[in-house]
Amino acid sequence: MPAYSKCTVVQLRDLCESRGIEHRGLLKSQLIEALCADDVSAPVDADNNGEMMPILSPGAQRVRNCMIYFLRSGNHPPTML
Repeated sequence: MPAYSKCTVVQLRDLCESRGIEHRGLLKSQLIEALCADDVSAPVDADNNGEMMPILSPGAQRVRNCMIYFLRSGNHPPTML
């Protein structure tokens, strides 16, 4: 499971929006549940290491890159705009 809990509600909503997941009125925990459910059903493709990775929209890719930056550096994620 990606580190969705490290994201803000705004970032989670943006990710849901980019994936076409209905997110209006959902709490953070519900947004995370919806994203995890979508992860399970998402199509996958092999990355450069041969590992299977979900195919992400440009918006979702920005959020993923933001999470990776945060996890690797321990700093606050950069603005995604």
